[in-house]
Amino acid sequence: MTTPAPPPSGAPRPTTHPASAVTVLVALLDRSVERMAEAAADVRLFDREAIREAADVWDNNLFPLFWAVSAARAGERERRAAAVLEWMAGLGERRRAWMTEQAAVAGYDAAAFLPAPDEPYAPGRDYRGHVMAPQGRLTREKAEELAADYDLATATVRHLSVERAGSRLTAFLEVVADRRFAVEEPVPPALLDVWLDGVTDADFASPGDGGVILDVGPPGIGIVLGGGRLRAARGLYHPDDRSWHLSAAARTRSPLPAPTGRGGRVARRAEPWDPMRTPPPRSCTAPCWNSGRCGTPHARITSPSWRCAGRSRGRARRSSPPGRRSSHAAGRRPSAR
Repeated sequence: MTTPAPPPSGAPRPTTHPASAVTVLVALLDRSVERMAEAAADVRLFDREAIREAADVWDNNLFPLFWAVSAARAGERERRAAAVLEWMAGLGERRRAWMTEQAAVAGYDAAAFLPAPDEPYAPGRDYRGHVMAPQGRLTREKAEELAADYDLATATVRHLSVERAGSRLTAFLEVVADRRFAVEEPVPPALLDVWLDGVTDADFASPGDGGVILDVGPPGIGIVLGGGRLRAARGLYHPDDRSWHLSAAARTRSPLPAPTGRGGRVARRAEPWDPMRTPPPRSCTAPCWNSGRCGTPHARITSPSWRCAGRSRGRARRSSPPGRRSSHAAGRRPSAR
């Protein structure tokens, strides 16, 4: 009797048991370690980008993972893990694709725990209420938007790197471009970042003539850099421009001004839980007295002496009676009631 050969390490494994959000989340961590080991196994096919991508996932998601698995009840662990998976996939198409791919290799289907991929993009806002520039696939439509908002004919190359990623080539391009739209204050020129995957042609001489031409079509992406050129199968783009909210592309995505509160401050509306901006309070694992103020779907606490410290603090605190030193002032964590 012959024993069948095991499948390759990167091949999807058949699902042998029903998946839960907790098992999928933990499997992604295990696959990250395995993926980094695979990428560094052969020096001839060393994949630095794969190692960086896997490590970058847990730069902002390791704490949420432990927050999810440390819950006492199974139902609470599942709810937290589902929230972490959805928040993790919210970074963009590339992160979502990585999650579904690595979960499939581990034998799980992560799509059931992620938002629909065809949901409309909702731009975020910074602390000033300005719409932030997105990071997404470089398509013909996006290339036309960049050409309309930035003077690519006079753009210059600031950084270009091409490196091996396993059996393929990747490239990172950063160009400096002047804006075509008016700005409110003197600011430095904008930076346009482009990541290319599946590079098939790279020809560049420095210093070269200025000017960048983006040609995106069904065959792939072509970029003319003065006297040089780049060709790749696909790519991502990101305008690194703090004045991007004044561009035509930003106004199309957000035609309405940001809501303001007292004194002209940006009014923050209730948002889904953000593990990095709102760490879950140890003394108030489920919700605070002012339900919804901190963004977490909270159940009320019976004691009215507890109140939510808000998204900026991310924990519950208790008001001390007059003349009594609070537990926070004494350096001790308050106990939940």
